[in-house]
Amino acid sequence: MDTEQGIAERYGHMVGTLDERGRRAGAASEALARGWGGISAVARATGLSRTVIALGIKEGRGTVPVLGRIRRPGGADASASRRRTRRYWWTWSGW
Repeated sequence: MDTEQGIAERYGHMVGTLDERGRRAGAASEALARGWGGISAVARATGLSRTVIALGIKEGRGTVPVLGRIRRPGGADASASRRRTRRYWWTWSGW
């Protein structure tokens, strides 16, 4: 069960219960267990990007500082009013 189908099945069981950091850690552990070519195999099986899996490996090794937050500050989407203002700026600018 070490094929990409097995990886996808194991990842499918845990994806619903984990946050972003947990998903990265799970994918990283699968990639490390797979060995050479593991990042690419896990990326194909899970749909995660290779950079996300590599970040999970770096976080696990401690080479990247893990903040108390899941997302960096300012990483959220713009509020609806700001999006609306940017999208329709020409309606208020006198065009």
